[in-house]
Amino acid sequence: MNRNRGFHNAQTRWPWTAPQKLSSCGVQSLHHALLLLGKSSNLGDLLAAFPFLNNVAFGHDVSPLVGAAKRFGAQPEDLTSSSLCSLRISVNRALKGGSPVILGGLFDSKKGIFLHWLVLAGFNGEGGYVWIDSADEPFSGTWDWDGVEEWIGRDAAGFEAIEEFEAIAIHPGKNDDLRRSMVPHIQGIYELLGSDEELAGEWGLYLDDLDRVFNLEPRSGPKLQAEAFFENNEEAIVQSVLWVVAEDGPDEEIVRDIYLNYRTVANFHSLELPACFEAHAIAHMAMTLRDSFL
Repeated sequence: MNRNRGFHNAQTRWPWTAPQKLSSCGVQSLHHALLLLGKSSNLGDLLAAFPFLNNVAFGHDVSPLVGAAKRFGAQPEDLTSSSLCSLRISVNRALKGGSPVILGGLFDSKKGIFLHWLVLAGFNGEGGYVWIDSADEPFSGTWDWDGVEEWIGRDAAGFEAIEEFEAIAIHPGKNDDLRRSMVPHIQGIYELLGSDEELAGEWGLYLDDLDRVFNLEPRSGPKLQAEAFFENNEEAIVQSVLWVVAEDGPDEEIVRDIYLNYRTVANFHSLELPACFEAHAIAHMAMTLRDSFL
C-alpha cells in the first residue's frame, strides 16, 4: 500500500486522513514529476522527506519541494518570479528541455488563501500545456497560457495580491538518462491517461519491474532498444508464462495485455539493455510477467 502506483488521483488512491489530505498536492506533484523523468518513488519515503506542517491548510512551499527533489536524485530549479512573462519563458525552457515543472497556484478557501501544486508535464502539440493535478479533480487536462495564468491566481484576490509566482523545474539528476523523460512524448501519455485508467494508475509499478529487467551492466557496447526487445521476444516470453501458469491461470489474452502494458511503459521511457544480455532479460521478463499473476 506504500508504493506510489503511477499517474492517478491521490485522493482516490490513498486512504488519506487529516492532516495529509490537506497537503498532499506537493508530495504527489513531486512524485509525478519524478515519474515523468522515469524515476519511480515510494509514498512513505516521499512523505518522510517533507517537514511536518504546522499550517496544513496552506500546504508545502518551495523550499521543502526543492529539498525533497534533491534527496530523490533530481536537480530542481526554482523558477519563482515576480513576472508572469519571465515565468512563462522559464517554464517553456524547462519543458522544451524535457523537464516537468511543478506549478503553484493560490486559491480562496474558508480558512483563507492557500497554495496548491500541480505538474506541467509538457506541450500538447498545439501550443497548449498538458497538466496533471494529483490531488484534485479533474486529474488532467490542457490549457493555453491564458489558462495557466488563470489557474495561478484563480479565486485569489487578483494578480496584484501575488508578489511572486511560484514554480520549480525538476531536471534529471547527474546520473540520470534524459532520454527516459516522458515530457517530449507527453501527448501520447496524456491520451493514455484518459483511455486506460488501469495502466496509467499502475505506471510506476510497471516501471519498477522494468528497471530490474533493463538496468544491466555493462553499459558499453551495442544496445538493444525496448521496442525491438518486446517485438522480437513476445512469443518466447508469453508462451513460457502460459506454460507455467497453465493450471487455473489467466487466459492468453490477459497475459498479452499485461505484456503490452510493460512494452508501452518501456517504450515511453526509451529503455534499453546491453545486447549481450538479451537472453538474460528474456528470462527475467518472463519471471516478472509470471509473478504478476501469482
